[in-house]
Amino acid sequence: MAEQTAPPAETTEKAEKPAIPEQTPAQAAIADWLEKEYSKLARGRWAEEREWFQAGMFDQLKQWLEKDGKDGKRIKAIDPKGKKWPMPVTNHFSKTVSTNANALGAAIPEMLALADNYDAKNRRAAEAAENAIDAANKESGMNILNPTLARQTVLWGMGITKDTIAFDHSTDEVPDIQEEPPQPGPDGQMVEQGPQVVGTENVPAPRIKTELPTVFEIYLPRDCQDPNLSPLVLERVSIKVGLAKETYPQYAEEFK
Repeated sequence: MAEQTAPPAETTEKAEKPAIPEQTPAQAAIADWLEKEYSKLARGRWAEEREWFQAGMFDQLKQWLEKDGKDGKRIKAIDPKGKKWPMPVTNHFSKTVSTNANALGAAIPEMLALADNYDAKNRRAAEAAENAIDAANKESGMNILNPTLARQTVLWGMGITKDTIAFDHSTDEVPDIQEEPPQPGPDGQMVEQGPQVVGTENVPAPRIKTELPTVFEIYLPRDCQDPNLSPLVLERVSIKVGLAKETYPQYAEEFK
């Protein structure tokens, strides 16, 4: 009698997802503090964000759109209440914003550099810094960003600049200096040679980089009277999915 054997069981192997590296106690404490501060600062901002969103939609001639969902990531048409299409309107809002923004953005906001005391060295440093403001505005791109900043100020009542130091612009050639060992002199005594230039090397050149975060990305305490003097400024940045996958390829499947 022929023996019947069961077909071999099919085995499927699933690729294991990379484990998320564990946080150190310090990293966990910082992450927990940031989450609590964000929750506290974001609480009660719904009314302001709704007004900012509506102003932006009016400025873009999309005033019939509103946010959909609790996360606010989706946009839907406002309930037309029987109407099947948006009615044509004359957009006086956008024209008024443009007029005021053109007047406000005609010149870059003036900046002053003041010494914090009467020391002559600090006063000279402040004077040198004030003389470099025009060059700094050109290097950071403020000359180009100023019209956008003026429009945000008129549209939302606040314009925000963020200045950082970037090393992605160019490189500088600097001398490669090394210490030479002592050499015997004419009298047989060892003589220090001092630093010697043995060549050159290219290093990243730092530059001032200016960005314009929107009011939706910056969080301040509710009792803050002057945003420029706030003891705490929290920025929430949304990274594009493509950039996140490129930066963290081991977690690419987790990003939606």
